[in-house]
Amino acid sequence: MQSDTTIPILNPKVHLLINQFRRENESRRRTLAFLIEEDIILKAGISEVLKNMNQTDGSTLKMLEHLHSRLIKGNDTVRLLGPEVAEMEKKLNRDFSDDANLLNSIKCHQSRLRNEIEAAEKEFLKLKFDLNDYIGGILQKES
Repeated sequence: MQSDTTIPILNPKVHLLINQFRRENESRRRTLAFLIEEDIILKAGISEVLKNMNQTDGSTLKMLEHLHSRLIKGNDTVRLLGPEVAEMEKKLNRDFSDDANLLNSIKCHQSRLRNEIEAAEKEFLKLKFDLNDYIGGILQKES
């Protein structure tokens, strides 16, 4: 006698793909948390420099303001990506048996997220180096 509650078995390749997507998504979650933490540290660095500078000329203030604005924009991007990563996690925990539409949706979402996270991470790293270079230059001039 066969049970009506048989558990569907995924194609092994699909199973491996879903597991890969889960690992990527977990990595994305950690990356976004790291970027938020780094953002806080960089903003604190700007604040510390401004508080401790004897004199600040207009061009220095303007540049620090510009870098701070870039940090805010990057932080907004990261915060918008957080819910998308959470949504992907929910999708990856669904039942995939015989649902080609769901799998195709996940593949498209995965590809888009991959590109968006990569762009956000690259922009943040560039900003981090720009900011550290600029602040280091300011402080070396004054010492």
